[in-house]
Amino acid sequence: GAFNSEEALISAALVALERGDEEGANRLFVRATELSPGSEKAWFWRAKTSTTLGDVIYSLQQALAINPGNEKVRANLLWAIQRQQREEEAAESERKAAKEEVQALPRDTLATPRRDTLAAPPESPSTPRPGARR
Repeated sequence: GAFNSEEALISAALVALERGDEEGANRLFVRATELSPGSEKAWFWRAKTSTTLGDVIYSLQQALAINPGNEKVRANLLWAIQRQQREEEAAESERKAAKEEVQALPRDTLATPRRDTLAAPPESPSTPRPGARR
């Protein structure tokens, strides 16, 4: 690519971000973290533009490892981890609810239909059912 320095990548990514191109900016921030894995700034901006919570958390962890005293990164990381836990808990609740719904179905629901739910045979609509009064 045309960008061979972390600063050039970050500058271009910030311009892309100002234009509203978050995806393009993220690709450049990812490239900057690959080129300069020790860049706290690149990891922070990668986290800010990432589309997945997993990458947000990973990127913030990298930034925090570089500068453990950065309270802004620490606060963002805590928020992201809590959000991930809430999403996992919500997904688990949905799985449990679905499982309980299936278990709550009557046992014979999937078995053969009961006699009283069967329709009369189509070839004899006027024939009275056995035991029916005339």
